[in-house]
Amino acid sequence: NRLVGRGYKVAICEQMEDPAVAKGIVRREVIRVLTPGTQTEGAGYDEKPNHYIVAVYAEGGYYGLAAADLATGIFEATELIVGQPHNRLSDEIVRYNPAEIICNPAFITDKAYDMLTEHLNITFTELASETFSAAAARRNLTLNSETEHDLKSRAAGALMGYLTDTQKTSIAHIEPLRFYTIETAMGIDANARRHLELTETFRDRTRKGSLLWAVDRTRTAAGARLLRRWLCGYG
Repeated sequence: NRLVGRGYKVAICEQMEDPAVAKGIVRREVIRVLTPGTQTEGAGYDEKPNHYIVAVYAEGGYYGLAAADLATGIFEATELIVGQPHNRLSDEIVRYNPAEIICNPAFITDKAYDMLTEHLNITFTELASETFSAAAARRNLTLNSETEHDLKSRAAGALMGYLTDTQKTSIAHIEPLRFYTIETAMGIDANARRHLELTETFRDRTRKGSLLWAVDRTRTAAGARLLRRWLCGYG
């Protein structure tokens, strides 16, 4: 838990055969890779908020963004292609508050990356460009030929591939991918979100004293997550 909390990846290995009958070294395999965005249990893990992992695909000043929560199965994606895309991307990432972001190499040299790393403590994982290709999206998602080239589909395809690779199994509980458009809702930029103290206070960044703390009377972790999503502006 301490290693993952500091941004490291932890590979969990298990013996795959009986030592009593094995010849030579007992065969072992990696059965799961824990990363900041894929940890769903353990000491210090709070089940009440969503724990998002986000994928960002940057191309020509525009972005595809996908987000997933392994614990609840949420899986959604959007594109940022109007207005000031880099500012809107930053606002969306602040809204998700992910533990980890995977991205293509082009995003590392993008001004949005500099904005995020300057103000947020998030683990970034750079993946090869091929991970965000249309072919990868087609392989990892159920898409028609018209959507596999979309920026949002490429981000979602890379994210699903990353989750499958780290979990070493199919992610059967993940919900069908939901596309959404940020232009259909009122946007709240990161600075306004902090001053409104929706989920944490501005001064000491604690839950006590925030709007969520004041209105949360939920009885279950699932209810607490749903209320938090509503307050943060999710559909």
